[in-house]
Amino acid sequence: MKIKKTAYLSSIRTYLPSIKTYSTIAFLFLTLLAGYNPNLQATEIERYLNQNLQFSQAELQAQHEQSFNHLHANRIVEAQQSMNQLLALFSEVISDRAALSTDIANGQKTEPLIQPDATLYPKALSNAAIIDAMANDPKTAIKRFNQAITLTESAGMFNAELFDLLMALASVQNVTSQYAEARQSLRRAQHISHRQDGVFSSNQLPIVESLVKMNVRQGNGVLADREQKFNLTIVEHIHGDDNVAILPTLFKLGGYFTDRGFAMSLNNPQTAQHAIVFTNADSSAVENLEEPKVYQDSLFRQSINLYRRSIAIIEKQYGANDPRLIEPLKGLSRAHYLQGGGRSKIKANMKRATEIITSNPNSDSTDQARSLVDLADTYVITSDSKAATIYHQAYQKLLENNNELLIDELFGTATRLFPTEEMQPMLSRHPLAVEVGEELYVDVQYNIRKDGRVFLVKVVDGNIPNAQKKLFKAYVSGMRYRPRMVNGELSPSIGVTLHQTFKVISRPVSG
Repeated sequence: MKIKKTAYLSSIRTYLPSIKTYSTIAFLFLTLLAGYNPNLQATEIERYLNQNLQFSQAELQAQHEQSFNHLHANRIVEAQQSMNQLLALFSEVISDRAALSTDIANGQKTEPLIQPDATLYPKALSNAAIIDAMANDPKTAIKRFNQAITLTESAGMFNAELFDLLMALASVQNVTSQYAEARQSLRRAQHISHRQDGVFSSNQLPIVESLVKMNVRQGNGVLADREQKFNLTIVEHIHGDDNVAILPTLFKLGGYFTDRGFAMSLNNPQTAQHAIVFTNADSSAVENLEEPKVYQDSLFRQSINLYRRSIAIIEKQYGANDPRLIEPLKGLSRAHYLQGGGRSKIKANMKRATEIITSNPNSDSTDQARSLVDLADTYVITSDSKAATIYHQAYQKLLENNNELLIDELFGTATRLFPTEEMQPMLSRHPLAVEVGEELYVDVQYNIRKDGRVFLVKVVDGNIPNAQKKLFKAYVSGMRYRPRMVNGELSPSIGVTLHQTFKVISRPVSG
């Protein structure tokens, strides 16, 4: 199975820190990897095993850090080979000791038998599985994780050490599109977390996040929303309803529910057969609800309430002009806009955010310029002519401080403001004239006026049906951009091109 290597390694490495929770054996095996030597003798490895792993914690920790440097240096193949050799020796040692045990029982040998720690081999397997995953060998990784889980279960079905194993296993299963298996692994890890630390254990937060991403990818938006609400319930249980510690979660979920609501506003499932449907960029499925407009409104309502709640917490704790208010004020403005709310609310929130920055003695000219640009962007999106004046103010602030780099970053080229580039256009069916597996796309060219509006859109190339080309052309016509500036003056952009790829809708997978 072909896997996108960058995303795959990123996902797997998320669970590398979990190795640190393992006891001495984890340090030993990765220590051996850190000092990898092609000529390492089997007797030397066996000596480590037979010494019953007696090392000082400090020495192990130091060598453990070296092992991670070794893995991160991309010597993955060597690491994998070394682990395979070590596992073979481990099996040999276990077999030899089993034979010795039989001999002692039969009276053929009298020396005492030192029983090895029963947890050593499954931990060796799990370390090897992690390296297999990093080596882009998911089949072997999954096999070894399952072996390690089976062996670890001998100490109990709710053994705490099963948690990390199941999380790592789910990561590999998820990246290789084994969603049903990944969901099962995550749910079991969550159940273990509940048994160990209670229903609202913080250990399950990464599980909830993984379930959200999985449900979004499979088009199960309602299930993802439910998990996000549970995420908030956990955080509230840990910190309290009005503690500042819950602010990051409120901000995150506020943005999540805004994006969900906006994605639904672009789509009408009843006409999807003849239209372009938009989803989150991570998803290839579209949900079909009986009353989508009602549900969409509830998503925006949740988002707005979360932002208002965070604003109230900050005002109570830090005051009405605290810079921490800027993020939720911007989020609230965006939620109102994408819902199609009143422009007065949208502008009032952004204006307040800008005033907080400009009046703050600790904010520098760069902060102030950025806040002015954010405000002007809002005016562009809402078709307010005040945008030009505010862009000029921001440009002048940067010019006075000789900040040419930021001027070029903000105004060197036109910047797309709405809709965001994260929205993925979908087709209801694969075009008959295009081979399966071939990229579906359309190339368009257009101009951008000084006020950020798009005009003279034309299709240059593409292999999607003409009806969808026409619809996408209309979609591009509604885009809004931050215009570029040349020598301090807002300027049009001529001949802008966009290469847009398309996916084909798949039906949601039941959770």
